[in-house]
Amino acid sequence: MKPIRLMQRVASLSVSGGGLPLHRIGASDVCRGWIKNFSSEATASDHSVFLKEVAALEPPASLQALLNVLQAKGESVVSPYQRKGIIPLAVPLTVSQDGDMTALLRWPTPGSSVNVPVVRVQRHGILLLAKSPEEYIHRALVEEDVAESSGRISESAGSVGRSLYRLGEFKASKMSSMDAYLMKNVGHFPDVFERLALRHLEKGDNISALVTGEYYASKRHFPGFGRPYVFNAELMLKFLSVGGAQEGGQRCCPMCSSVTVVDIGVQLRRCCSHCKLRRVANKIDARTGLR
Repeated sequence: MKPIRLMQRVASLSVSGGGLPLHRIGASDVCRGWIKNFSSEATASDHSVFLKEVAALEPPASLQALLNVLQAKGESVVSPYQRKGIIPLAVPLTVSQDGDMTALLRWPTPGSSVNVPVVRVQRHGILLLAKSPEEYIHRALVEEDVAESSGRISESAGSVGRSLYRLGEFKASKMSSMDAYLMKNVGHFPDVFERLALRHLEKGDNISALVTGEYYASKRHFPGFGRPYVFNAELMLKFLSVGGAQEGGQRCCPMCSSVTVVDIGVQLRRCCSHCKLRRVANKIDARTGLR
C-alpha cells in the first residue's frame, strides 16, 4: 500500500481528524469509554484485526505477550478504534493511570531496524520506548530481575519472555550496570543512550560524553526519529563554541520539516534555535500549536 493512501486510511478513523496538538488522556476520557472491559484474548484479537485490516500490517507475533506485560505494569488495555485526539499512525494499546498511552507506531515506509516500534503518546508527539515489541518485553524482564520485584512481568510474558530472558542472566553477566547490559544484550534505547552520556558528564569525562552523544545520533540507530539529534545538539552546546552548537543544530534541522519526525515536540524548537533557522522554528510553532 502506498504511504499516502495508508496515512489517509488511518487518519479517517481519528475522531478529531488526527494531527497535532495531541489530546492528553485523562480520567474524563476513561469515563467516556476510552477503556473497554475486554478480556485480554478478545483485545489482542481486536488489535490484530486493526493492524491487518486498517494499518495493512502483519501483527507482531509477540502482540499478546506485549499486552500482558503492559497490563502487569499497571496499564489498562484500550481499543485501537478509540482514536480521538491521537496522531493517525499510532495504534493504541494501553493507557496508564496518569493518562499516558502506549501504542504501536505504523510507519508509512518503515525502516528495517525499526519496523513496529513501541511508543508513548504525548501532547506534542511521541516518545520511542523500544524499536520492537520483543525489545520492550526483554527490557521489562531485565528491569524486573534487577529490581528483584514480584515476578508479575515474567509470568505475564509467558513463553515469549522465557525465549528472551532467564532469571539471573544479568547477575551472571557480571556487567557493571543495567544500562550496559541493555545496550549489549537487549537493544538500543534513547533514554539509555542519554543516561550513559550524562553519567560520563557526572564523572567529568566530557570526551566520552560527546562521543556517546555522537554515536546516539547516528542515523542507523533510530531512523526517522529526531530526539537523538536534539540531545546531541544540546550536549554540544554545553562544551563547544557557538559554532559547534550550530553545527549540531544544523544536523537536526533537516529533520525539523519532515512529517516523519513525530517524537520531539517542543524540543524541536530549541534545536532549531541553536542553528538560527528562525523560519523552521516558526514552522514548528505553527505545527505544534505553540503560535
